[in-house]
Amino acid sequence: MAATVDSGGPGGPILSVAPMLAVTNTHFRNFMRCLTREAQLWTEMVTDGAILNNMDRLQQNLRLEDIEHPIVCQLGCFGAALMKTPELVRDIVHEIGRQVQIPVTVKTRIGYDYYDSFDVLRNFVQGVDPKRNRSVPPLLYGRVYNLCDQFPDLDFTLNGGVTSIQEAIDLAAGKWTDGTTEMDALLRRITRDKTVQPLRGVMLGRAASNDPCILGSVDTDFYGASANPPSSHSRRTVLEAYGDYLKPFAEDGGYSLFALLKPVLGVLNGMPGHRLFRFTLDHLMRDKSRAWTAEEILSYTMTAVDDAFPGVLEYPLRCPKPCRYDELSSKGEANGV
Repeated sequence: MAATVDSGGPGGPILSVAPMLAVTNTHFRNFMRCLTREAQLWTEMVTDGAILNNMDRLQQNLRLEDIEHPIVCQLGCFGAALMKTPELVRDIVHEIGRQVQIPVTVKTRIGYDYYDSFDVLRNFVQGVDPKRNRSVPPLLYGRVYNLCDQFPDLDFTLNGGVTSIQEAIDLAAGKWTDGTTEMDALLRRITRDKTVQPLRGVMLGRAASNDPCILGSVDTDFYGASANPPSSHSRRTVLEAYGDYLKPFAEDGGYSLFALLKPVLGVLNGMPGHRLFRFTLDHLMRDKSRAWTAEEILSYTMTAVDDAFPGVLEYPLRCPKPCRYDELSSKGEANGV
């Protein structure tokens, strides 16, 4: 879950793609921008040692393009033990805040080892800085809403276990319950009481990596934009847009084929042709008989899917996934395609 520093204005809830080790690098973030222009992205979880001990790979580790904004820079990670010393965390946040003119957040767990009660979590949030926003990832959603109630001056973002955009929309609006009357009453109070801030946002983690096409309608469904990016219409348009991004890397040997193509592995998740798509990508990445470029591998793989499963790549992202290939046309027609 997260609580954020002053956002600079009221605004609506934010949907973020959480920082993930060996996932949310520059290639993944550029791929995300083929699906959504509005979702907030985070940089990869990288330790300081990975930067300081690999100065010859600064471009690979820290590369950033303008299109990746809005983006949050993930500083540090793997520091759950800091929950034992909220005063130290407060000092760190204060010093960072003195050095930058952008919002600062604290991303933390809801517990650590035996420090796993709501009182410990509440005291940690209070000890860090009761005037700031910060980040706290939860699996127990009730604790997040409790924090919203007890710290109305803070904005919290929920992270953990969210698997769909509709679920994110519902959670941001407080449409959740653990089945207890106490929680139902709390949520009614939070959503009614204007002095209590709603969730500042919701984070998607592995769902964005495993099934990235769920973000194809984020801009309209979550943010209320008039349209989604043209590249997010279908899996073909997404892959073609990412293929354009890959072209310059044909002359750049600084990135492995796997690093460049990993972001697209889940594009056909739950769709006919998913296994063929992944198998062909993997086979060509391992093929040493010729010097494949990442863009060539992606193009060849798309052709293989077209030959075996015609129409799959054209199927609009906004339509429900067909369970079987023979349902492809009927589901598309039912949704006005």
